[in-house]
Amino acid sequence: MISDSALPASFHELVSLFDNALSEVRFPGVDADVLRTHQADVAKAEDAVREAEGALAEARLALREREQAALDRAERALSYLRVFATDDETVAGAIAGLSLSRPVLALNGDATRRRGRPRKTVGDLLPLSEMETEQPTLSMVSP
Repeated sequence: MISDSALPASFHELVSLFDNALSEVRFPGVDADVLRTHQADVAKAEDAVREAEGALAEARLALREREQAALDRAERALSYLRVFATDDETVAGAIAGLSLSRPVLALNGDATRRRGRPRKTVGDLLPLSEMETEQPTLSMVSP
């Protein structure tokens, strides 16, 4: 069965119409065979896109893994340099501003979601009303 995700349902209805009720009708360059050929071409292109997207996802994962390996080595080198720099002020000054940011390996593609409590909004920071700021009074009730 040919995939029909890229073509509208009306296209498939038209092909069906030419296959059944209008099977004997032919127009110059347009008949059931021509439409089915185009339908098959679209299906091939869809398959090619799916394969390319799969290859792209694999390539992105490989890139992230290589970035992580490079950053791991760089972090180790920076750690060694920090120890080495305790006796060398020139090296200490050179590495003082270095910071290796480590990307998060997001397997599900949602690397932007933050963990923890949400930040306070402006409404959370507004002063309390007068009624809310009054100190409660304690009263002794005798039995």
